[in-house]
Amino acid sequence: MNTIDVFDSDDLEKSVVGTTMKAALKIAPLIFPPTQIIWGGAAAAINMAKALPKFLKMTEGIIMGGDADKETSFTRAMNKWDNYFSKFEKSRSDKGQNSNWNYEAIADIVTDTFS
Repeated sequence: MNTIDVFDSDDLEKSVVGTTMKAALKIAPLIFPPTQIIWGGAAAAINMAKALPKFLKMTEGIIMGGDADKETSFTRAMNKWDNYFSKFEKSRSDKGQNSNWNYEAIADIVTDTFS
């Protein structure tokens, strides 16, 4: 099952077919008009939800004069929130992380540009 999972990149290298499918599945909903609003809204909501805990922790640190060694219950809650939404982060294979000039990295750049 893990060999056909196009969003999984925990291996040393990623197949060309898997990388192409991953890019196509991310861009395709933005091409077809009926799905543009839903997919775009969902992507925006997830990205805002990922950024919000960082912003709130920063705001708490500014207002309360945050101490880096002291962790409050609010900070713990924001860390849990941040960790939950980190599963939506994209990942690359080991080969894709070592160079920006391979098919997987270029497909990520194209996907980021169009989505």
